[in-house]
Amino acid sequence: MRSEDAALDIAEASARLYSAPLPEFVATRDALAKEVTDKAAAKRIRGLRKPTVPAWLANQLARRHPDDMETLVRTGDEMRAATANRDGRRLRELSAEGRQIVGTLVQHARRIADETGQAVSGDAAEALETTLHAAMADPGAAQVVLTGRLARPLGHAGFGAADVAGDPVDTMSPARPEPDPSAPPSADVQGTDGVETAVGTTDQSPGLVQASADVAAAEAVVDQRTAERLEAARRLDEAQQAREDARDDAETARRTADEARDELERIRLEFEEAQRVFEAAQTELEQAEAESERAGSEARAAEHELQAREAELNQARRAADEARERRRRAATD
Repeated sequence: MRSEDAALDIAEASARLYSAPLPEFVATRDALAKEVTDKAAAKRIRGLRKPTVPAWLANQLARRHPDDMETLVRTGDEMRAATANRDGRRLRELSAEGRQIVGTLVQHARRIADETGQAVSGDAAEALETTLHAAMADPGAAQVVLTGRLARPLGHAGFGAADVAGDPVDTMSPARPEPDPSAPPSADVQGTDGVETAVGTTDQSPGLVQASADVAAAEAVVDQRTAERLEAARRLDEAQQAREDARDDAETARRTADEARDELERIRLEFEEAQRVFEAAQTELEQAEAESERAGSEARAAEHELQAREAELNQARRAADEARERRRRAATD
């Protein structure tokens, strides 16, 4: 098979696989691997990783609600433009819109889960929301999410990495350094939602400046603790998924062993049948050979009998000739 044909098979298989219900992933993957004729492509398909619940939900959103997902990404683009233009008012408006879009998409995901009977824990819903925020915050993450082939959820602001169809893709922005609470506040302080809040030192009382600095420091700590919590949740999710992957691999190996056992049993039965046919044919051959031997003996006996009868016939003919000769002589005398 040509490489482009194999690539097409893998792309088609991935599209079908990552849109399938999550409980059917392993069985669908094995069935798709059997459909392709190229062994290398089949091996790659078998290597496609089962997505976690939040990654699967993100994949379904990319397929079932592409317009809303494009709106999410476009909002992220506009937010980055507003940040570059230092347009705080527009950035606040876009942040609110972004939160609303994320909320709408999470509701869509919950409805999809209800329709398919897929349970969604609180951590899974939070991981999905984080993935959507990551897609809005980072163009590379957005590109990965829109493929609809996530195997793991994305982390926000550098925590986590995208995983598309089993191949790790590093698309996230570098993590923000932990802020120093003792450092003086800058002219622009990033809030937890990415909205710039002007904190100028002129025309403000020292108490307000200090309070603003305290708020910024506290929010930075909240950001850091939230990120740490998300990282811990991501690690737990990876550990749980690794356990589930191991179970899936064991189930696949079990099915492969069962198929091999069935094939071996089929071959054994075919061998026994072939052996039975052979033994029957061997018996028939022996009987035929014995019958042939008996027929040969009878033929030889018949031949000897024929020779004896021919000798007697010849003797009788000679006797008859002699008698006729004597009669002829007697007649002439």
